[in-house]
Amino acid sequence: MPLHVASFSTYLTRVDGPWNPDDYNARDFIYAVKDRDITKYAWVRVRGKWQKFTNDNRQDVVAWFAEMVAEYFEGNPVELPVVLVPVPGSKHDIDFQGTPRTAVLAEQIATRLDQDVSIVDVLRWIEAMPSANAQGGTREAEALFANLVVTGDVAGMRVVLIDDVLTSGGHLRACAARLREAGADVVLAICAGRADQTQATDPFAVRHDELHDYEG
Repeated sequence: MPLHVASFSTYLTRVDGPWNPDDYNARDFIYAVKDRDITKYAWVRVRGKWQKFTNDNRQDVVAWFAEMVAEYFEGNPVELPVVLVPVPGSKHDIDFQGTPRTAVLAEQIATRLDQDVSIVDVLRWIEAMPSANAQGGTREAEALFANLVVTGDVAGMRVVLIDDVLTSGGHLRACAARLREAGADVVLAICAGRADQTQATDPFAVRHDELHDYEG
């Protein structure tokens, strides 16, 4: 069935005309989520209150994103138990040592949700790939699916995928297909931002997308 995706900001990539202040704030929010430098300072809305961040405290944005997700689940509960599965970054192949940034996001989200929410970091690339954003790597679900493996048992689990940005949807579609092939029920995907070339009236409004299935 189609994969429902909830994104917590609009990450503006290009627009003909001036950006609004919150377009810059949403962009810097995503930069901080990715652990990238921002310019001077920015603001993010968390549970109706604006929080200021700079490079000195940008790691706080991860916890604030988790609060945004927790608020969303309060109004849009999912059947428990569920496991959070991070979408691997381009360099996170089967030999990668360390914690993917998306797994850091998942850890913070899990601490703010029910005790029946856990993390299963089981998706890896067979071979590391060029970054789709910075190095022109592929976003095609077919190629991504072919390079993706599930490294643990997920049979019978209800899964929520965790990623930083939804662009074309190829990564999420490939990940959902691999997990479903392994017996998981992928019920939702959560992203910090939705890349767009059109300005949103409220860049921090939750956005919803439906991604059609990829069948390998």
